[in-house]
Amino acid sequence: MTHYLLIAAIVAIYAGEVHSQCNGSPELITVSRNVQTLSSPNYPSNYGNNLNCIWILQAPSGGQVEALILPAITEECCDYTLIRDGPSAASSIVVNWRGNASRSLNVISTFGALYIQFFSDETVTAKGFRIQYRQGWGYSSFLFHSWVACLNRGSLNNLLKKFAPRHLKCGDDTLVARSEPQYIASPLFGLFNYFSNSYCVWILRAPTNMQVQLTLIFWEIESCCDNLLVLDGTTDKSPLLTYRRGRSLAPVNYTSSSGVLYVRFRSDSSYNFRGFNASFISVPSVPTTIPVTEFEECGENLQVPPTGHGFVVSPGYNQQHPSNLMCVWLLTTSSENRIRVWFGYISTETCCDWIKVRDGANANSPKIGVISGSPQFFPSYVSSGSILRIEFDSDEVANGKGFNFYYENYKPGNDAQTSTCGAKLTADVNRLQYFSTPNWPGTYDNDTLCIWVITAGFGQTVRLIILGAITEVFSDEIKVYEGDQPIEENRYATLTGKHAERYSFTSSGNQLTVVFDTDENHRNRLQAGGFRASYQAVFDKTSGLLGSLLSR
Repeated sequence: MTHYLLIAAIVAIYAGEVHSQCNGSPELITVSRNVQTLSSPNYPSNYGNNLNCIWILQAPSGGQVEALILPAITEECCDYTLIRDGPSAASSIVVNWRGNASRSLNVISTFGALYIQFFSDETVTAKGFRIQYRQGWGYSSFLFHSWVACLNRGSLNNLLKKFAPRHLKCGDDTLVARSEPQYIASPLFGLFNYFSNSYCVWILRAPTNMQVQLTLIFWEIESCCDNLLVLDGTTDKSPLLTYRRGRSLAPVNYTSSSGVLYVRFRSDSSYNFRGFNASFISVPSVPTTIPVTEFEECGENLQVPPTGHGFVVSPGYNQQHPSNLMCVWLLTTSSENRIRVWFGYISTETCCDWIKVRDGANANSPKIGVISGSPQFFPSYVSSGSILRIEFDSDEVANGKGFNFYYENYKPGNDAQTSTCGAKLTADVNRLQYFSTPNWPGTYDNDTLCIWVITAGFGQTVRLIILGAITEVFSDEIKVYEGDQPIEENRYATLTGKHAERYSFTSSGNQLTVVFDTDENHRNRLQAGGFRASYQAVFDKTSGLLGSLLSR
């Protein structure tokens, strides 16, 4: 078994960088165990107009292709990059992005190839992108050789569980971060589910006067009983940076302040899932929190838009908000309207960092909401007049990831929202519309299947944005499909759990289908808020935007 645990510690080295002729002709590249790179032409300078670059990354027989897409910038409206899980333009799309992708994304082929295409139109260029790739660990590297092919994934996982050691120890305490990425992973990641009774510890050290930056690329971990910890130091008593369970949808970065990170993965004796993988590098020492000696003022005066909504995030959102904040946002609308504000995500220190919503302009206006911690629903408030005040105070310790909120005009009985369990919706070019799970912003019911079909006019596409999502992890799911039927091969994405990010989808045709499916009971007695989404018809000369992550 030790043979497998060494897989995660293999160090990749760079080879040459690859560019395409970008004339629409595919360039075939054979990948190896070494890390290689490809990039848009002229990277990191701006790429040119009217490009059609195609690369086919092919692994040796029995292998897989693993690609790490580094932060990228392209023209948001019209230049895009597709990655397909296979060797041709007919293979299924797994990534489709444009605009400013501020986080890295890891992609592993199902079999032996990835098809990558970059397209730019006749106007506006940007920095472009860079992708690192190498051969992944395919089935042929597994010790059991030929008879593995005779077992399905479930039976092989059961077999591994049966013959695994009673308590499996793994990890490495001698890893030194360098400028090029290195990788760690749970046992058998990319091949099968991790073992039961695993206890793995990695200690990642940076060179002198440097820090360690860890990127959690992907995790899928039993939500009740298995966990992944990252701590800022050398022991399990060091300050906690993150505690992960459930499933990820986007990579997350953590940086040491002590020059060392302690990473621990532990599983119990019951259910096993895919596990996690991560990369780490050394970076220059910088302050990991914003130094504040006095209370820092933040916030702003905001006019509520006549239609649609506004969106606000707290300082340091989705990383760590500063200490000693005193923030005030003052929302104002016309005298005939009321203001609705709702929070799409909240993560603050339960005892000491508070969000307060006041019905009026002053610090002594009546409080209609006081929130902290990490609620599993969407707190929502409506003003009695035309002004609403939101305050946020944080103390000097234990900072969370922060919060976001939406604000909009609200007229009782004239709400541009559908909250029924499924509907046929017509998207309009001239206005933004909304739909949500039943009972939103309250919690949804068990044993529910809701299907919304959104249709735009001829020559138009549908733009869908999941504004906020909280569901029971693994059991209750939001699925987005191309077309008017929930056909599996046309599925763009599945969302489950609680998300700090917003997700945007644009159809390639004129229809999208959204399915919300809940189980018969809440396994962990979790009452969750469901989701709210906006949709609009757009004229778009490109097609097929799959699930891009909105950082703001």
